[in-house]
Amino acid sequence: MKTTTLLATQAYITGAAVEGLLKTITGRTRPSFYGPNEIAKPMFKGPFAKSIDYTGAKTNSSFPSGHTTVAFAAATVYAMEYKDKPLVPILCYTSASLIGLSRITENKHWLTDVVVGAALGYLTGRQVVNNYHRYAAVKNAKAKKGDLSFNLQYSQSVVMPGLVYRFR
Repeated sequence: MKTTTLLATQAYITGAAVEGLLKTITGRTRPSFYGPNEIAKPMFKGPFAKSIDYTGAKTNSSFPSGHTTVAFAAATVYAMEYKDKPLVPILCYTSASLIGLSRITENKHWLTDVVVGAALGYLTGRQVVNNYHRYAAVKNAKAKKGDLSFNLQYSQSVVMPGLVYRFR
């Protein structure tokens, strides 16, 4: 569980970093940018755009959905690490999907923001887990072989070089 939580945290941070970069580059307006009597249409305003909605809130950070990205990143890690327990992936992805749906119903994101956020989170979580398992396989392969190391010992003003071989 400890390793899985660390992997989920890494996926969360990685997903949030990529999502933040994409938000800055795209500058997409939120649905709340438009007043109640206006026709809403998504606009990409580009890097560092400043948009204020009719209530005075900043609205140029819609694409992709950050909440959905990090929810799917963490959900993917838990789903992959506990795939032998059928209920875990179902609960993880259902929870992440409900988070994405809430962002649409709260008028914070367009559908495409949520879909791209979900895909980004899924890919981020999957990459983190795959990298960890590749690293663990390489580390275990090295650990199965014997280790040969050189060491120096210092005792009573005498330096003693030596070789140490560990059998595994």
